[in-house]
Amino acid sequence: FEYHDKLVATHPYSSEWWQWPLDARPIAYYYHDGRKDKSDPKAGPVSEVLSLPNPEILWFGLLTVPFVGFLAWQRRNKAYALIVLTYLLQWLPWMRSPRITFAYHFYVDIPLICLCNAIALQWVWEYWKDRGPEARWIAGGAIGLYIALVAATFVFFYPVLAGVGIPWNWWDARMWHMFLGSGWV
Repeated sequence: FEYHDKLVATHPYSSEWWQWPLDARPIAYYYHDGRKDKSDPKAGPVSEVLSLPNPEILWFGLLTVPFVGFLAWQRRNKAYALIVLTYLLQWLPWMRSPRITFAYHFYVDIPLICLCNAIALQWVWEYWKDRGPEARWIAGGAIGLYIALVAATFVFFYPVLAGVGIPWNWWDARMWHMFLGSGWV
């Protein structure tokens, strides 16, 4: 306890507990820039291994975890309550951590987020399936679209998850600084 309580350290990939569900600061485990001409944006290969969960899963979880909490209360469903409670009890104590923290502390919540996402998608289907063929088609399409989006996002980020060498401009398109401001790369 004393080691963790008195540790004063910094690290370029450390992050705050509130950044974790936003997928805002992944950790780079490996990076290699094999370009001969660094001024050519199409030169390569650049390879990297990031610990980057699928943002479509995490961002949807920002909606579905509270939604499943609401369903737990509304339906008095203890299983749903346990999922949300486990999520919160694993994540929120990190608010008070006296030392630097990293996004991987949150990764144990990803299966719980996936469960909440599946429960929410099941709720969409159950709610709309008996409201006519058009509503059933729209609900099925929305669910299919979400699943396709998750798969497409995985395919898009696969090169920086697996260390596949790609041209620099392809690598740069996968870096979060484009969306969330520079500072973590």
